[in-house]
Amino acid sequence: MDSTGAEPTTVLHVVAMPFPCQGHINALMSLCKLLSSRKHDLLITFVVTEEWLRCIGSEPKPDNIRFASIPTVIERAKTVDFGGFNEVVKTKMEAPFEQLLDRLEPPVARIIADFELQWSFGVGIRRNIPLASLWTMSASFFSSLHHYHVFAQAQPQLLPLHLTVKRRPKLKSRHKECVEKAIEYAKMIEDWDDLVDPRTLAFYCLGPNPSAFVLRNIEIEEKKNQGEEHVDNILGISSNHLEDLRTVFHENDPRGMEMVMESISKGSEAQYLLINSVYELEPQAFDTLKAIFHFPVYPIGPAIRYMEFELEHGSLITTTSDNNRDYLKWLDSQSAGSILYISLGSFFVLTDTQMDEFAAALRNSGVRFFWVARGEASRLKESCGDTGLVVPWCDQLRVLCHPSIGGFWSHCGWNSTQEAVYAGIPILSFPLFLDQVPNSRQIVEDWKIGWRVKRAQVGSEILVTKEDILELVQRFMELENCERKKTSKRARELKNMCHQAITEGGSSHSHLDAFVSDFLEVKNH
Repeated sequence: MDSTGAEPTTVLHVVAMPFPCQGHINALMSLCKLLSSRKHDLLITFVVTEEWLRCIGSEPKPDNIRFASIPTVIERAKTVDFGGFNEVVKTKMEAPFEQLLDRLEPPVARIIADFELQWSFGVGIRRNIPLASLWTMSASFFSSLHHYHVFAQAQPQLLPLHLTVKRRPKLKSRHKECVEKAIEYAKMIEDWDDLVDPRTLAFYCLGPNPSAFVLRNIEIEEKKNQGEEHVDNILGISSNHLEDLRTVFHENDPRGMEMVMESISKGSEAQYLLINSVYELEPQAFDTLKAIFHFPVYPIGPAIRYMEFELEHGSLITTTSDNNRDYLKWLDSQSAGSILYISLGSFFVLTDTQMDEFAAALRNSGVRFFWVARGEASRLKESCGDTGLVVPWCDQLRVLCHPSIGGFWSHCGWNSTQEAVYAGIPILSFPLFLDQVPNSRQIVEDWKIGWRVKRAQVGSEILVTKEDILELVQRFMELENCERKKTSKRARELKNMCHQAITEGGSSHSHLDAFVSDFLEVKNH
């Protein structure tokens, strides 16, 4: 800036707009930091809600990245209502974002927006501002959703996947009665949020796993006389991916899935598509997408904080706060590969029953562990014993790269999956939500860097029992176990592949260079 506070006239002003959830924000911010390091005449304005600004506004960032905020149209806590949250993002964020664009100086020259912000396509077109879209999940999941959308448009007589199953389990009367009572009660509430319908409220009141099972079957019962035709084959989707896609539709809020599909339906309006993945991890999916779309597709992952980590790792400087040094000191005192790291993401909340099963198993397993338990940390510290450490938060990439970490019990969120690949850490796969189901299959079956955690019906819940957890973690953390050795070897191979992709001349490095040239060079527009 000059003495008047104005930016140099040569600066290229880019506005970055993430979907307002932590995983999406982290991925786009990581991308912006990579871009700022490649092209120094950028000014990047990173837009978040006022609530999110209070959370991340003090985090370190390059000088050419600044924050701007729009009103908090919906609180972070309401992300649990997948459908309702998406509806607000779809209908309430566009206007304040456009108002912000009018106020920003210098004038906005480029927009990079989360692909799931459907309205961003229209903003770019109306204002004649080039727009790049970031897909924060896997290329394989995007490809499956796209092929399903094409199929559904061509075969409208077939019921959508969330109303079809190959094997219809018998609905227990007590489950149906429970849900019907919850829906009846929900309808009686007068002062609730208009965006939460009775079925969605019942879904979350009754807990994630049993209600998904129950509501799925109720909906099937409602539709079974409508001449249902099963969908067994879709061009471009393997049988395994189709089964995963069916699970995703069945076990997530139908309104939320409808909006995900709406964003996929607008995919043809994209101008540039960035995908947060490494080409070598998903070559078939990327080749398919590049052949389908008329616009460029860039595999630029992993969009994680590796650049900052590597800079700190190669110097004596650290940005880790005093509060965080305690858990790093604890990790420093542990033997190599001895610690099971447990983190189940920032979005989904497990039942107290399942968390207590975890705690009991870990206490008796003899396995050393490091558990990020968020709001449950204080309660669980007492029940876990002294064989591990329970904290509410940590710098996950730093922890995964610590030599004491030998395994990762993960919800298989895409950011966590890529961080595990980057660190070369084997995964215990425990998917909870949306794309985590197909991510789990990639981890276990395609890449062979993890083992699947199996759930079972226990009373009214579907969970993993303490006996099964204990046996699994003991076997998984036995580093001389033959199966475990194979998994570790494969994890190291993928780590090397990932690191090669982000070094100069590697696939991700080259695709990011191409994006900078195509999208951020003024002479090309």
